[in-house]
Amino acid sequence: MSYINKFDVIGFQETKTDSLDSINLENFTLFFKHRKHVARKKSGGLCIAIRNDLLPFISVIETDCNLVLWFTFLKKITKAGDILYRVVYLPPENSSYAPDDPFTLLQNEIDSHTKMFEKICLFGDFNCRTKYLQEYVFTDPEMFHEMQLDVFCNELNQYRYLFDQSYISYTRKSLDNSVNNYGY
Repeated sequence: MSYINKFDVIGFQETKTDSLDSINLENFTLFFKHRKHVARKKSGGLCIAIRNDLLPFISVIETDCNLVLWFTFLKKITKAGDILYRVVYLPPENSSYAPDDPFTLLQNEIDSHTKMFEKICLFGDFNCRTKYLQEYVFTDPEMFHEMQLDVFCNELNQYRYLFDQSYISYTRKSLDNSVNNYGY
């Protein structure tokens, strides 16, 4: 509890909880999204623990997608506008409860909320095995020009400048020893 009390909001993945579980954390209110029963044992699941004194500034948003649990921090407390957060748990690829295309489901969830929120943050367990894959994508100026996103392309190219500096490495330093389709 001394470690947990250092935080205001905590996202838990793979909670392995169902509606019969009763969990209490002192000073926190818990919001769950239980994994649907498709396996012989409990698996997956999401939880957000929110410090009780922040509850007036946070709203949990219910959706049908069992891969995510959404909540917002209202601009009254962020000073940066309303921010939408999403705790994510993607089941490992090829598991019995992994959806066919989890990233399309996640994208659809994002698309359904981007009209209301300018800032969105995703965190959690994506089960992406990346080994030494690149952590970045260099932009194709022609593609951005065709999509009339020249300003966005210019901003990304400014970030590219950081990689061209000798003190920032292009090489990922990951403890993963393999790559999977989610990583790609």
